[in-house]
Amino acid sequence: MRFLTVIFLLLFTANSISQNNYPYDKWKPKELVAANNFNSVSFMDSTEKAVLYYVNLVRINPKLFCTTFLQEYLDLNNLDISNLYVASLIATLNNSKSRNVLLADSNLFEMARFHAICMGKSGMVGHKDFEKRIKKYLKGKYDSTGENCSYGCRTAIDIFMSLLIDDGISSLGHRSNILTIDFTSVGISIQPHKKYGINCVMDFGFDSLK
Repeated sequence: MRFLTVIFLLLFTANSISQNNYPYDKWKPKELVAANNFNSVSFMDSTEKAVLYYVNLVRINPKLFCTTFLQEYLDLNNLDISNLYVASLIATLNNSKSRNVLLADSNLFEMARFHAICMGKSGMVGHKDFEKRIKKYLKGKYDSTGENCSYGCRTAIDIFMSLLIDDGISSLGHRSNILTIDFTSVGISIQPHKKYGINCVMDFGFDSLK
């Protein structure tokens, strides 16, 4: 878990992608470059960008993500592949095709940041005033939207994997948002949380013009 995060931060700081470290060495350079499409983004910090990096990787090559990043995460955290949610994720990724990468969007980020701050200060969870926030921050820019919220996970890989595995969420709504082909952009904000210590909000959008 910490290994993956440290490696990513080293890669990101150097603004280049090494092919000498597992699981990165199993990926094509062009795939790693495509996933790292946020170098010019200034409104998200390194951890928020790391979450987006994992989102893009699983969208670019779901099958390879399953046998590299996901498998390593399961091994490091002693997660049982017989777990219903883990097993369904493996099946989903192995039967999924490549999707478009998501672009970081400042409007979606501000929407996510506002919600993460509000939930953090109140100690609440959930998607309070989602429709109102859409009207305030997006102003009709996107044709469809979605939202993921994570609580208590501090590292980028933990945040991402908790939402992708979606353990205990029968609808698999978080996983669906990450993998749906309909979305084109995302905003990710990580803020302190009164009850859980930290929370992450990911707001997704589909813009038919992109």
